[in-house]
Amino acid sequence: EAAAMVVLSAIWQSLVPILGLLCTFALFSSSIPSSMQARKTGVLPQDPTPAVLAFTNNILWLIYASMIGDLWIFLGNIFGVVCNAFNTIVAVRYAQEDIRARIDIIFMVGMSVAGLAIMFL
Repeated sequence: EAAAMVVLSAIWQSLVPILGLLCTFALFSSSIPSSMQARKTGVLPQDPTPAVLAFTNNILWLIYASMIGDLWIFLGNIFGVVCNAFNTIVAVRYAQEDIRARIDIIFMVGMSVAGLAIMFL
């Protein structure tokens, strides 16, 4: 029984985080083709709000990962920051004015929350 616990612990501590990273990479990279299309055509094919929210979410998870010293959470979310920063930049460049205003508000609120989180580290 002790050997089984060691095996389960090894799986929990390595395999599960690796699977989580793979899922994270697939999730965050899935929107890159749409942003690349927008760069070619100059038209956004979808609402960019989720990318801005995801960028903010990734920033907050990076802060949390740094606070608790969790490399797995940090790695998954640094990739998300890169992908969602790209998507957000494309959105700001090609979005219509009303959508751009919404992006600005979401981004400012999100970064304010991140700033507050950093202050209380």
